[in-house]
Amino acid sequence: MAFFMSRTSKKPMPSWIFYNQKASTVNPEKTTVGYLPIIQAPASELDTLNTVIKRVLHISKSMEQQHVILTVGEALYPKLLELKWSVEEYKDVLIPCLGGLHIAMNFLGVIGQHMVDSGLSELWVKCDLMGANAAQHVMAGKGYARAIRTHKLTLQALWQLLLPRLYTYLDEVDVTLRAELSDLCQSVDADHIAQMVDKLTTDRFQQPMKEFAASLAVDDLNAAFWWDYMTMVSIVLCFTRAQRDGLWDLHLYAFKRMLPFFFMYDHINYARWGTVYLAEMSALPPEILLEFQKGNFLVKRSDGRFNQVQRIKVLSG
Repeated sequence: MAFFMSRTSKKPMPSWIFYNQKASTVNPEKTTVGYLPIIQAPASELDTLNTVIKRVLHISKSMEQQHVILTVGEALYPKLLELKWSVEEYKDVLIPCLGGLHIAMNFLGVIGQHMVDSGLSELWVKCDLMGANAAQHVMAGKGYARAIRTHKLTLQALWQLLLPRLYTYLDEVDVTLRAELSDLCQSVDADHIAQMVDKLTTDRFQQPMKEFAASLAVDDLNAAFWWDYMTMVSIVLCFTRAQRDGLWDLHLYAFKRMLPFFFMYDHINYARWGTVYLAEMSALPPEILLEFQKGNFLVKRSDGRFNQVQRIKVLSG
């Protein structure tokens, strides 16, 4: 939200990526990527997965590592858990993880379901943002990069319309806070961004923000519908930030907020196994949790900040 508030300033403001690079407080070391031999067998078969686990366990033991972390899509995740729970050798060493790219794309599909027949895809076409076929792809949750960019631009446009109403409301309840936020919006200095984020996460702002959001539903049902859309896009952007900046706690927080929408729109597999995933991740071995909190659940292939990528994307790319 700090980014969208800063875009109301009359001064030129950077892109979302550059803004997050400024806001980033972590900069882990570059990752060494190695590729294993390809197994010529269907990945969905338990025998194939068992072979992969045994080979990876052999490598980890030779390097004196106690745990093996395997990242897969939702289709393979239940089968990995089945092997972990049924094979005694795997119970304490195997840690299956859901791939972040698949999670994000599935949630983009949920957003598309929420907005179907709302006229949003037609609006994108009329604004020359994209063609009709591309708009349908975005609504279906396909074309990850294009979908993220499109929803981000739409969210920014909606905030441009809504922020004047929010500022008017803040003038009534806490004019000092309103002035402080306006001052912080004038700069993209790292210190100003940090102060802005701190203010937006305090109860002093969150309480009037909740009251403002509740008032939308009372005054205008159409506004409440679009507020739900803005909330969903904010969640996927929050998840994307966690994936690019190596923020493990934010990753789990954003995924937890996705779960009710998976249930709501009948994405049964992610709804069912997502709860298991959260339970598994809440019981990580202390040494693995420490590494994840350092950002080592992702891959960093180049110098700089806010440029980490998901493990599945590295291997498939």
